[in-house]
Amino acid sequence: MEQSDCVSLNHTCFTVTDIGKTIQFFEECLGYQVELRQQVPEVIGRLIGVADATAEQAFLTGNGSRIELLCYQSPPNRTVISSTPVDTGSVHIGVYVDDAKAAVAKATGHGFALLGDFIEVDSDHFSSPVNAVAWVRNSDGITVEFLEME
Repeated sequence: MEQSDCVSLNHTCFTVTDIGKTIQFFEECLGYQVELRQQVPEVIGRLIGVADATAEQAFLTGNGSRIELLCYQSPPNRTVISSTPVDTGSVHIGVYVDDAKAAVAKATGHGFALLGDFIEVDSDHFSSPVNAVAWVRNSDGITVEFLEME
């Protein structure tokens, strides 16, 4: 197999409608800290191929990963993508937690809702290092899978 030019993963990015509320979720529910928050230079429009795009940006770090949040102020004709987990292109982040029920409750307080059922894994019938799992999503489409370890 040919060697890749990829050195490491730098970040995962979410486009959001309210950067402050989303930062609060990542800080209070997932333990991230703001590394940088700024207005993105005007070059963003050229970079992404959308004329006149302007955005605020935040980078958050925690738990060995880095999240970028982008909140676009223009152009005015932006939409919210609506998908289900089975749709091609759908994404989620999976995080280990000590207590999945508590994580869901905390996320619910930040505008997230349970996507399906809260599942307690029956290790007698399914080989998994996970005791429980739940998926939550907010109105921006950010989807988080909480995985409670044994």
